Amino acid sequence: MGGQNRYPDFDLYAVKLIRTKSRQLCKQPDFSLNDRLDIEQDLMIELTERLPTYDPDRASEEAFITWVVLQRIADLIRSQRTKKRRIDVEATSLNDLVYVSESGSKEEQWATLDNEIFQEFTGSDTKSHNERIDLEIDLERVMNGLPEDLNRLCEFLSKYSISETARRLGVSRTTLYKSIHKLHEAFEQAGMKDYL
Repeated sequence: MGGQNRYPDFDLYAVKLIRTKSRQLCKQPDFSLNDRLDIEQDLMIELTERLPTYDPDRASEEAFITWVVLQRIADLIRSQRTKKRRIDVEATSLNDLVYVSESGSKEEQWATLDNEIFQEFTGSDTKSHNERIDLEIDLERVMNGLPEDLNRLCEFLSKYSISETARRLGVSRTTLYKSIHKLHEAFEQAGMKDYL
């Protein structure tokens, strides 16, 4: 459990994302901390196999990497759920407190999940394809009107948990929550309160 996989010739963003997401996934009920290195390797293999299909005209490399990693995580979750239809499963709440390995503090489990994984678990994404496209256009419009610091915060929150965003920005979570409140206000003023 204490070891670490090494990827010296791989994209730094990909390595950090894979390590972060594998740690987050290991906190979920269907996985354990002992799975972390295997999950990292699985995600890295998937990314290595899919990188030749990357098209820079369709998305940035970071967006492509994120998409591949999140798709593979969703597959791992589905596979684990299928295997794990057992009686000895203990139900947990997304409001249960879990340790955040980076800081050693406790945080509600939902705050450690990536947004797409949270939607996968809760079944909360009920928008049609056209509605999602409209939402992306509206989001881009609002984000283009945000000050640079809030725009950057918005991008971080779309990729990382609250605690990871605070760590990467070098601010306390109290400061981060104040900025998130400003983001909420900006989205409400743009008529997007329903999407917060």
